[in-house]
Amino acid sequence: MSIVSEGDEVVTFEPFWPGCVNIIHSAGGKLIGVPMSMTKNSEQKTISWDYDWEAFEEAMNENTKLLMLINPHSPSGRVFTQEDIEKITEILDKKAPK
Repeated sequence: MSIVSEGDEVVTFEPFWPGCVNIIHSAGGKLIGVPMSMTKNSEQKTISWDYDWEAFEEAMNENTKLLMLINPHSPSGRVFTQEDIEKITEILDKKAPK
């Protein structure tokens, strides 16, 4: 509540823990979810989660106050790699007010 005010947007990757919505809404903010894509590998019986960088960049705007990164991501368990952090930084630098 010390960071988010009425009308602020908080961006996070989804799926996300449902309690996040209540926390942001109680501060007057709006939670913007950026969908991750899930890929199932039937042969290896695995699931992988990937970030949609284009959707992430589109979600960032002048109303974005906070980026909520949960690492490892819950519920997918995906851990941000160095490349992921570099991509996030690149997009944030590009979208930051000048």
